[in-house]
Amino acid sequence: MESVDIKDISGNIRFSTPIKEGAKRRFLLMQEDYITLLFSLSNPVYFKLGDYVDNELGIFELVDLYKPTYNTTTGEYDYELRLDAYYWKWKNKKFFYSYDGDGLRYEIQEFMSMIVNHRKSSYKLRRRDSVTVAEI
Repeated sequence: MESVDIKDISGNIRFSTPIKEGAKRRFLLMQEDYITLLFSLSNPVYFKLGDYVDNELGIFELVDLYKPTYNTTTGEYDYELRLDAYYWKWKNKKFFYSYDGDGLRYEIQEFMSMIVNHRKSSYKLRRRDSVTVAEI
């Protein structure tokens, strides 16, 4: 049975689990892109923001804190761990743009350039560099 390694932000394996029935990937264009892993443990493992899976489907990260539920029947902690595609971590970021027209603020092209440069330096892209286009 194939297993999945969940790594911390340093790339060290925090936990490995076999892929069980009920695990899934859900992708809806411009709405959601995530995988869900199902497993149970006798002792809980607490995952941190930024923990990730890097496999043939892509890079998926924990972008919301997760707490397992205790199953009184089995005496184990049940996980339904959702890991979102790496670009969904942007949902936790806020960017503001304000232009007064007096020349003291950045033009929108410069603002977009700052965002793109930050993304390129902050996010690990496995395959190729992505392209961002801002039409004004």
